[in-house]
Amino acid sequence: MGRFAFAHGKQKQWLDDVLAKSKLTIDEIAKLCNFSPRTIRDWRREKFTINKDSCLLLSKKYGIDIPQDVKELDDYWYGIKGARRGGVKYYALYGAPGTTETRRIGGFMSQARRRENPEKYRLLGCNVPNTYLPIKPSNMLAEMMGIILGDGGITKNQLTITLDSESDKEYIFYVQTILRQLFQHEPSRHKRKTQRAVDLRLSGIDLIKLLMKWGLKSGNKIKMQVDFPRWIWEKHQYQKMCVRGLMDTDGCVYIHHHSVNGNKYKNIGLCFSNHSVPLLKSVSKVLRLNNIKNTLRINSGGVWVYSTDGVKKYLKIFGSSNPKFTDKLEHYLLYNQG
Repeated sequence: MGRFAFAHGKQKQWLDDVLAKSKLTIDEIAKLCNFSPRTIRDWRREKFTINKDSCLLLSKKYGIDIPQDVKELDDYWYGIKGARRGGVKYYALYGAPGTTETRRIGGFMSQARRRENPEKYRLLGCNVPNTYLPIKPSNMLAEMMGIILGDGGITKNQLTITLDSESDKEYIFYVQTILRQLFQHEPSRHKRKTQRAVDLRLSGIDLIKLLMKWGLKSGNKIKMQVDFPRWIWEKHQYQKMCVRGLMDTDGCVYIHHHSVNGNKYKNIGLCFSNHSVPLLKSVSKVLRLNNIKNTLRINSGGVWVYSTDGVKKYLKIFGSSNPKFTDKLEHYLLYNQG
């Protein structure tokens, strides 16, 4: 959220160079930087300093150097100076802070201001809870429900998604991206020192309330025997995306060896493993609704698709956001054409 301060007249000149070299319109530049066209015009008129990330993006994309004399500023940089000046002036006019009662009132007012503009106070170094805006049902949300039901954990104030740091290396970035897009906050990322695992985390009581509104529960998923949220059944596409999220986290592609009349064969197969019986039944049901033959074994905690055609059909209908599935299928088909 930082900003670059150009010397007078240089910001307009730099943006004019970007427009000329990229051959884009201001509207197209705005879409690329994820800002409104009016904001880009304000930058060009030098009404406001330019966003740092947007400046770096345009510089890298179109090969236009940023002047060395630009100054980097944080958002609300003026607030730090203003707060200090205000404090000094208040002390000069009124002396030391007042009674316990006036401090209590001041505390309430401070909390109200933080709720009104949390980002400003967060950048000033204050401890401000994350706020989460309401979201609408979507394919992306349905996929995230599957990811959380598969590899997610929910406590009273935190969501954690744990992925394999090796086999899910590319998938981790994908999950980070949709967490950011859905909830408008950057998840933290922690590599476990003693395990081959990475934890992606988002915190906030408002987030947990939001997830519960969409049908998820906090606590032990196996003890609660979780299932698809009800709204997932409203659309076929939601069902497919939820299964995709589950299969990408708790599923695997494997080579199935078997014998028929003494002859040995091998086929690629697909398995979804989980210890929640309702979840197993729902995954099996959605596969059947899409004409994919599968075997449900509750005692073994799994749903199996045994045939190569079944796996290919699954990937065609449901797709996968985790490259480890498509890579393994492509490798198998490449070396087993016959």
